[in-house]
This record gives sequence, C-alpha cells and structure tokens, in this order.
Amino acid sequence: MTSCTQNQNPFLHANIWSRCFHSWIAHLLTKNHKHGTLHLTDLYDLLPEFESTKLTDKLEANWFDEIKQYPQEPSLIRATLRTMGWKPLLVGCLLIPTDGPFSLKNITFNARPGDLICIIGPVGAGKDFAQLPYGANTLVGDQGVMLSGGQKARVNLARALYRDADIYLLDDPLSAVDVKVSKHLFEKSIKSCLGHNICFLATHQVQFLRYATTIIILDNMGTYAQLLDSSSLFASLLKETHQQQQNQSANLEKQSSIEDSNLIEKQDTETISSLPPTNIEMKQEGTIKWRVYVSYLQASVSLPIALLLIVLLFFAQQTTALFSTWWLAKLNDDESYRYQIFKNCTTMNIHKSNTMRLMNDYEWKEHRNREFYTYCLTLVCWLNPWSLIPAVMAGSVMILLRNCFSRCSRDLKRLESLTRSPIYSHLTSTIQGLKVIRSYRAEAMCLAEFHSHLDNNIRAEYLHTTVNQWATIRFDWIALIFITCITFLVVIVRIAQYRFTVADIALTLSFSLNLTGLLQWMIRQSVEVETQMTAVERVLEYCSLEQEPFTQVSFNCCPPINWPSHGRIIFDNVSMSHSTDEHSPLVLQNISMTIDAGEKVGIVGRTGAGKTSFIQTLFRIGTLINGRIIIDNIDIASVGLNDVRHRISIIPQDPVLFIGTIRSNLDPFDRYSDTEIWRALEEVII
Repeated sequence: MTSCTQNQNPFLHANIWSRCFHSWIAHLLTKNHKHGTLHLTDLYDLLPEFESTKLTDKLEANWFDEIKQYPQEPSLIRATLRTMGWKPLLVGCLLIPTDGPFSLKNITFNARPGDLICIIGPVGAGKDFAQLPYGANTLVGDQGVMLSGGQKARVNLARALYRDADIYLLDDPLSAVDVKVSKHLFEKSIKSCLGHNICFLATHQVQFLRYATTIIILDNMGTYAQLLDSSSLFASLLKETHQQQQNQSANLEKQSSIEDSNLIEKQDTETISSLPPTNIEMKQEGTIKWRVYVSYLQASVSLPIALLLIVLLFFAQQTTALFSTWWLAKLNDDESYRYQIFKNCTTMNIHKSNTMRLMNDYEWKEHRNREFYTYCLTLVCWLNPWSLIPAVMAGSVMILLRNCFSRCSRDLKRLESLTRSPIYSHLTSTIQGLKVIRSYRAEAMCLAEFHSHLDNNIRAEYLHTTVNQWATIRFDWIALIFITCITFLVVIVRIAQYRFTVADIALTLSFSLNLTGLLQWMIRQSVEVETQMTAVERVLEYCSLEQEPFTQVSFNCCPPINWPSHGRIIFDNVSMSHSTDEHSPLVLQNISMTIDAGEKVGIVGRTGAGKTSFIQTLFRIGTLINGRIIIDNIDIASVGLNDVRHRISIIPQDPVLFIGTIRSNLDPFDRYSDTEIWRALEEVII
C-alpha cells in the first residue's frame, strides 16, 4: 500500500460479473461526479500483482533467465511477457514515472527521526528551519537550487553527522560559509560531535589546524608543534594567517565608526522564507478551456484554415464512405446484372421482335429501375417514424454516458501526467548524487521512494484505462439494444408491408450499424481529444510563464559601444524579488547606494541574506519591484539583456564548465588571442 492513499481497491472483493464488465469502477465515477474533481488520495490502491516492487523483482529474475537462454540476443519484451503474462494487453503498457524534488527530510537517509533535533544545533540550522515555509519538509528543488551555497554545505554536513560512522572524510565543508558560521560548525560539529571519531578534514582555513592530531601538508606531515619546528613553509603560512586575522580584528574594532547603510540591514535575519514556492505543482480542474483548443490549432496554421481543413477532411471521409457503399450496391445489384447479360446477349433477333416485346424491354429499363431507386431513396424516410424513437433514446443515453465518464477520464489523465513528470527530476537527482547515495548506502531508500511514486503513476494509468474500458462496454450495450430495436421494427414493417424485401432489411440494418458505430466513434474521439488536450494544457501552462524582457532593443536605444567606460553604479531605492507575484516577499528592499568608478566593494552578510541576489540585480535576473539601477548614466532597464550581460563580467558562486576544451571555456566566443588567454591564466596562477 502506498503512502498517498488508504483506499482499498474494490476489485479485490468484486464478483466475476463486476470484474468482467468493470462495474467496480462505478464508485470512482460517482465520487468524481459528486465532488467535481479527483485527487491523488481518491485513487484506489494497486492490485498486489501490479506493485512495482514485485514487478521489479520478477522482471529482474526473468531478465537473468533471458540472458542465460539467449546470451547473444536477449529480449526485454520476452522477459516482460514472462513477468506480466497477457496483462499488458488488457491494462496497457505501464508508464515509468518518478518523484519530484528532494525535501530537507531526505538528508536523514533513513536515519532515526529523533536524531534530527540533535543535529540541528551543531550545524547551525535552527534559525533556517524556523524561517523555512514548511520547516524540514520544505522542497529544496533539483540540486538544492532553493538554498544558498552555505545552506547546502550545512545540509550536507548534517547528513554526514546522521550516519554516526567511525571514520569521516570531510572535503572542505567550511569553504562555503562565513567566518562566524565556520567557527560554529567546527566547534559544535567537528570538535564536539566528531570528537571521538576518526576525521579527515581538508581545508584552507589554517586557524583550525592547531586542533588537529596530525597535519598533512603536501609532501610533509606531523603534529602542529613538529611542523612549526621543522617546516619553514608551514611557519610562514601561519604567520601570514595570523597577520590577516589581526588586521581583520582591527577592522572590526573600527566598525562603530563606519556609517550604517541600509544595504541588506537584516543582520541575523535570513530571506529563506522569501523563496518562491516553484516546486509545488498544481493540477487543473474542470473541463478543458476553449482557448486550449484555439491555441493548439493556431500553433500549426491560422484558426480559419484549421477549421476549414477539419470540415473538408470530414466531408471527404463521408463522401468516400458513401461512394464505396453505393458502388458495391450497384455492383451487386442482381437485377441490373441480369439486365446487362440480357442486353449483351441480344443478337440481331431483337429486330425481329414484335412491338409488345419492345414495350416490355422499355418498361423494364425505364419503369422498373426508376421505381427501384425511388423506393430505396424513400425507404429510410418512411422508416424514420419508427426508428426515430430508439435512435433518439440511444443517442441521449450515449451523450449522458459520455458526460459521466469523460470528466473522470480527464481528471485521471491529469493525475497520470502529474505523477509522471516528477520522476524525471528524481532520476536526474539520483544520477547526479549517485556517489553520495552509494557512500551512505541509501540505495534501498531511493529505490523504495522510486517504487512509491511509480505505484502512484500506475494507479492513475490503470484506473484511466479501466474507466475507458467501462465506457466502451456500456457503449456496446447501447448499440446492441439499438440494433435489437431496429430489427424488431423492421420485422414488424416486413409483416405489415410485403413489399419490404430482404435486401431492404439488410440495407436498413447495415446503415443502422454504421450509424451506431459512427456515433460511438465520435463520442469516444471527443473524449479522447479532451483527455489528450490535458497535455496541451500543461504545455500552455509553461508557455504562459512570464518571460525575460527582449534581448535586443531598437538601435536608437542601444548604449554606446564603449559602455560602461567608467563603471559608476547607482542603486536608487531598489527592491527585488525572486517571484513576479505581487505578494511575494522582497529579497532586497529599498537599497540606495552609489559605487564610484574604481571602487572595491565588499558585500557582507550571513548565509542566505541576499548577497548573491544583490549581484543578480546587475544582470537583470529576478524581478525589480521598485527603483532603478544606473550604470554610467544609463538605466539598465532601458538596455537589452544581451548588452547588459555581455558587457559585465561575473564569477558565479558555483562555477560551471561546459563540454569542450579548456580554451573554449575560457573564450567561448573566440574573441581573444592566445597571448591574452595565457596572460589571464598566469594572473590566476594556472
């Protein structure tokens, strides 16, 4: 049983009749009609034989058997058929979905939940958890995009503390946090929590080396005192570090003489709560809007042309069907066939026939044929008063049935799409964090989570297929009843009017079957179109997201070629948010400052206080709620994005290297010579 539902599947207690005709699904249709929509909690549990865990185990065993039997060309299809039997033909192919973004609770990796309280303090996450919208269950997004670098470092360290291992390998976990937080992490986490464990710490912060039992420096190693006596390199390094710390202390003493600025004056407060809830995926409800159909048609051609093509295709299909029926009827006309034989076999003796014989031939050719075709044309008309009653009843019941199951089918399709899309994110996160998962031996937990979300998708897909089969059976019942009524009416007409031949009866029944088949096809296709349009609905939802401004502006608004020539930056009452929602919290609020040309400015703040967001405003990343930013007397809001981002350089917090050579990463647009690139490499000591 999955974690998302406690609804027992009524199929387990259904009788043979209910299982054959899918009557057990009627309760779900009633619930959908009563509440107007379906949610994931309304879905029934999977049948035991459809649970992904059991299917995976069976498929794995059958796959190994397949490799043994066919080592040269193993077939996954044969292994799947041995696993599922013929059930895939009955319930459709099972889609493979996944889970969405990880939440903070996944840092536990199946450790004891009670240990979370013991870990929050040492990693300094108490204030973070208190300000998160949903506490420890807040979604952090793929690769932790909703967290800052320092917050991700603390989450990673907390996950390591959860393991309670004997040996810890810490690869510079303090580099992404500030001095205050790094001191707290070292004192409370590394010294206190890991005081009795073997801990290898790689770090460039030499102020913590005095607490190490053994220090390894490139080609030398020893204790703190031994390295002071034997290694001049280590002694000079400590001297430089000590001098830097003294300078920092002196600068801190002068802090009171520095004029307070309203730039990010949140001090110890954090802006974590202002993160937009972009990870919460909403499900559409109700019928498909007409604008979805219009947008779908406009995506290919203009709307009038699309409607004209649909009408022409419909008439062409109907004309072709009627012509083929007429041609077959004409070809199989016994009387016409005998008449043609008689005509072709006529020899010169026809000229010797008497006048009566000529009159008989003329009467056969003109009168009898004209009477027959007239009779065929009027046959349906004088039968309509009798066949109209079952036709209207059948059409009304089919339309009522269509309205009943189309709503449920549409909601189930939406749920299927909703549970299918998150797994791609889950698989991506799993592949990217495969080393971490294996090092923490969390394969079983990740696999169980995958199976849980896989079961959610299978439940929605299975119920969607079952609802469609339920409707198909009912449509066939209605068609059967309609044909039965038409047959009885035809027999009654045959008894009452002897001129109604067997061929006429066959023609009437044939067109009645075509009528019911066409009506069923139209209803099923209308529901299928409405169901499949949910995919278009989701695409339009993404297309309706607010886009960035134009990358290029008119030539008259382009900045000078040498802009920015000085680099004077003015922030005029700037307020910035990560979301376009007017009610979303502000990351930066009412910032006013001036940075003169050539100045070196340091942005100080705790982890998550908005330092990165402050830099992003220069690149017009995010939403500028209020104010303006002026660089060399030009408002960057009036400049195209290409000009702004090409003429300003940034070193991101998380460097990104693209596929290719080192030179292509250094100069992706091939604008600089090899000499200039070598000079830049020498300046960064590479």
